[in-house]
Amino acid sequence: MFNKYGMTYDWFMMLEVRNDDWTVETIREYLCFLDYVFETYKRDVYLNDIQFMAADVMRLLPNHRSPFHAGSYNSISLASSGDNLSCSLSRNMIVRLGDLALCPCHRLSYPHLLYGNLKTENGEITGITSNNIQFAEHCLAMNSRTSNLGCDVCKLKNICLQGCYGSQYEARKDPFITIPSVCSLFYEKTRFLLKKYEESGILNYLFNGTFGEYDRFTNKQAINRLRTIYFDLIKELTNGQ
Repeated sequence: MFNKYGMTYDWFMMLEVRNDDWTVETIREYLCFLDYVFETYKRDVYLNDIQFMAADVMRLLPNHRSPFHAGSYNSISLASSGDNLSCSLSRNMIVRLGDLALCPCHRLSYPHLLYGNLKTENGEITGITSNNIQFAEHCLAMNSRTSNLGCDVCKLKNICLQGCYGSQYEARKDPFITIPSVCSLFYEKTRFLLKKYEESGILNYLFNGTFGEYDRFTNKQAINRLRTIYFDLIKELTNGQ
């Protein structure tokens, strides 16, 4: 299909839906699909160049060198969590055209959670009225690795995509309390991808600290940070073995 319509793989976003309906069976089915995606990308996107694949799934390549350009989501790459949220909640604001409400995101557009509204006069924006400034401050300034209940002590906090804040509000009545079934999904996905990284040789390049001809594009400081994260993560997930 991609070749037929002149599409590239980064056009196709396969972001996991982080609702509270993941089960043992659906996670197992998803991992079977992810195995197919991994092998397809290795063959068709990376052309079986494991050095290239390793540098890219570790997010070490600049955007113009990656087949998954800025803004796209590579489902076989573990996220590299920073201090900000894993979604656009901490970086963007939505203006709802119907009433010019300032919304946190499309799934948190409930009246009591709105940041405020744009004021207009004679067809021009003249100011802003506030509604829930405290919630706005929390969303725009929070540290995702320490402010979400559960994420602060989780062994995956440095590489996890984390939950959807709208979904967490709908399921838990609080945007910042994680959903256990979603945590199970990302725990099993992480274990699965680490196994695929090991089998394909990706981890060898990371732990050796070199990516061959792609070294000139990689950041040595980032490599050292990732080596520490992955070494500690594998130790945790294998009980130190």
